[in-house]
Amino acid sequence: MAELRFTGESWGVGFDMFHFDLTIDPLFGGGGDFVIDNKNIGLSFSLGDIVSIGVGQERQHQEEPFRISTETLPLAGVSIKIGGMFYVGAAAGTETVETEDPSVAGSFEEGDRSVGRVGVAFHTRDETSGFHLEAYVSNSDGITTINNNNDAIESKGVILEMVFADFLLGYERLDLEHLDATTNVLNQDQRAQVVSLGYTPMMGFNLVASSGSYEITESGGNFIEFQIKTVGVAWSF
Repeated sequence: MAELRFTGESWGVGFDMFHFDLTIDPLFGGGGDFVIDNKNIGLSFSLGDIVSIGVGQERQHQEEPFRISTETLPLAGVSIKIGGMFYVGAAAGTETVETEDPSVAGSFEEGDRSVGRVGVAFHTRDETSGFHLEAYVSNSDGITTINNNNDAIESKGVILEMVFADFLLGYERLDLEHLDATTNVLNQDQRAQVVSLGYTPMMGFNLVASSGSYEITESGGNFIEFQIKTVGVAWSF
């Protein structure tokens, strides 16, 4: 995974990408080759001292035995600053899901679903130290018009970051539940945990390295875990 960020006094732009190839056997119905390729981009800017707005796009591409899917989500959101250190934010968009079985002619399907996110945060930062605590939830509707990759998705996450003498120590956890679009029965549970270390001065070059794990448990009992390692760079103006 790689990240790139540029931030100014009243604006910010960011790009991140995540890619991995995995071959497993005998999990997930006999195993096979799996590919995930995700790319996200976002732009935000402040309207005065209280309100900030942002726009972005998230794209997730997955390849599995007998299925290829692409999810594209444009988002728009707003954040409100309360009392100098507290923040409340929300974002929404419509995600387009495309899926097909490459071994079956005419299997291409496409559908849309609504996505909503809300979060709260406490953030403070001076020249050399800071503290950031954030919690958020996200919900995506199920898609009943297609047969694959149509689950409703409920997720929740927490972020904790502390900065001492410009050095950052962070922890992030994300839990996702994939629910059947028709019956609302749990199909898959996913969990990610990441610890980060970095150098993050308020002005100039920033560098953050992260390491963690990602676990996937399916309703049938199949389980897979893989390691996450990322490096992010940014320049603050």
